[in-house]
Amino acid sequence: MCHPNGFPCYVYLNGKFYGLYVWSLRKNYKNMGQEKDNASHIYLDGILAAETIFNGRINWSQFEVRNPKGLYCIETMEDAATNTVQYKPYDGDNPTELIDSTMSYYDPDNPGHVLTNKVKQSIIRLSKYYAGLQRLADSNIDADTFKRQFSQYFDTESMTDYYVHSIVTNNYDGHGKNWQWFTYDGTKWYLEPYDVDATFGHHASGVMLLPPEWNVHTGKHFYEFEGNSGIQKLFLKYFFDDMKDRYVTLREKHLIDVERYTSYFRQWMDRFGSEGYNLEYTKWGNALCIRGTIVNPNWETEDNWENFTQYPVYSEDVTYHAGDKCTLIFRIWTATATTKGVRPYDIYGHVDSLEKTGGWINGRIELLDQYFSYDPDSIKETPPNWYATKARKVIRDKHLYIIKDDKTYTPDGKRVK
Repeated sequence: MCHPNGFPCYVYLNGKFYGLYVWSLRKNYKNMGQEKDNASHIYLDGILAAETIFNGRINWSQFEVRNPKGLYCIETMEDAATNTVQYKPYDGDNPTELIDSTMSYYDPDNPGHVLTNKVKQSIIRLSKYYAGLQRLADSNIDADTFKRQFSQYFDTESMTDYYVHSIVTNNYDGHGKNWQWFTYDGTKWYLEPYDVDATFGHHASGVMLLPPEWNVHTGKHFYEFEGNSGIQKLFLKYFFDDMKDRYVTLREKHLIDVERYTSYFRQWMDRFGSEGYNLEYTKWGNALCIRGTIVNPNWETEDNWENFTQYPVYSEDVTYHAGDKCTLIFRIWTATATTKGVRPYDIYGHVDSLEKTGGWINGRIELLDQYFSYDPDSIKETPPNWYATKARKVIRDKHLYIIKDDKTYTPDGKRVK
């Protein structure tokens, strides 16, 4: 699947109902179609941003090398039996720098050392890709040549899908972290999402549904994401038309579609059933996504985040007069009368619903149709729902395919002979 596929469940603790949850398969090299002892099958997870890897300076403590297995780190230990100094096995829960062949206790006869050295060299190359590509861009090379070179280092199909997915769902928290990078040859890297709780307008705090046109990180336009690495900026500059074409293709196939998305949510709710939600509301009646916000006297708020970052954070030491604005719990608050020492809310929350999410999706797609200059009236008919039948994903020759009814398709539904 290249990402853990979650499933809904009722959870009981010591025989008592504990809540409705989504359990997911753990992050694992098998999800990526990788082999655990292959030096070219590398899987990175964690904070993978400019300051941790893409600017050429690697902070090994900020991300984990989840594959291959059997690696060694630069921390050492004494082996009492042989009276020698040895490198410790790599610990992904406490990641540190990998060893390489230039280090004092490197053993060329140790398969684990050899494996680790190869993996480290691939990660070092990845860290230097941006500098080389930026020099190429600064040389005023033509766009097609640049794109070919970029595609030698990164799988631009998966990156295009990632950014289309991000812009449609407003996956604002998946650029720098909450994404997974992996390779099958140690040179060309692929990209997949993870931990997408902050999508479809929902804020990770659970206290609000952002308007379709707003990006919580930038406080600007809906299509702007933080540039956590120059790699992202170069991709968005040179591959914008590819993103546009992909968006249009998925719109034409009804894979980006209001009813399709809302039907996914509806199916999940049906799998839990009304009984499950009754149990959930009884158990967790104070959950932020169930209860509403109660505003204190002399304050008001609205679902508006215009100029959010320009207002000061609320302080109990400040005297607010009518019309004064401040921010608190990711909202803008306006004083309606002189007040001091009374925070804007008594309790806060956000009553979530399928209707609210569906409205957000509809507004988002309308904006994106304008952004990508797409005419939704061009959709003439609904194509056969080939995704509805049982299918499986496989990676062959370093490309992702879908096997259905013993036939092979690309992810966008094209038959492969």
